[in-house]
Amino acid sequence: MYKFSLKIDDHNHSLNAEDGISIDTVSEILKTLYNAIDDGTKAKCTLSSIRGNCYALDFSTQNITQKEKFISLHKKIEELSIDELNTHELKYATVLNIIFKKGFYINAYSEGERIAKLNKILVDSTPEFYYRQRTIYGVISEQGGKSVNSDVKHIIVDGYGKKIKINNELDLQLKKHYRTDKLAIKIRIKVSIKTGAEFSAEIINFRVISKNTLLENLYAEGSEEYNFLKGIDTMDDLLNSIYGYRKEN
Repeated sequence: MYKFSLKIDDHNHSLNAEDGISIDTVSEILKTLYNAIDDGTKAKCTLSSIRGNCYALDFSTQNITQKEKFISLHKKIEELSIDELNTHELKYATVLNIIFKKGFYINAYSEGERIAKLNKILVDSTPEFYYRQRTIYGVISEQGGKSVNSDVKHIIVDGYGKKIKINNELDLQLKKHYRTDKLAIKIRIKVSIKTGAEFSAEIINFRVISKNTLLENLYAEGSEEYNFLKGIDTMDDLLNSIYGYRKEN
């Protein structure tokens, strides 16, 4: 028979077998603990006793895997952040956190030897992203927003391909360079620490490198760039195509 236990206490040693943790919280401890140490066989794990001089829950099982998982579970909660826990482990840790918030701590024992002392749940403090600046070069191939009056506007620069957020002031400044001028654009990008993926780019500043006419740029890019002119008969049609909206019929 394998034995392990949880001893719940505070600095004033205010808990005992008769004046302990409310049964609704204890039931959540037992249920989530069992799910966290179960090896899939649903082997029996018994609450053997509740002892005084602290509030100690004693368990016994004939399943060695439950004992080993009990040990590893409490060492993980003591040493690692909650991001390292699986779903069942996290549910158990969340219940323990209710006890910690009331000023109690927990000692976990296996065969009489303390394996962990818990008084808080560790949260990963590593930021999810960081900011990076870079300069891109190219001609604006798309500019606008979902509607004419949209406060959220963007550009796409040929060769970069991702949307770059702009405010209304920049929108007005960049319109005269749309598809005509090659620009050097300094952008600020949010980068995922975990994946390295870039997202949420925004303009810091820009400058004109060279000036061409619209037709010169279209000719340089090739015939495929003329596709956006299909169905355009008037100047209004051209502006609607450029700034991303069409008039209601």
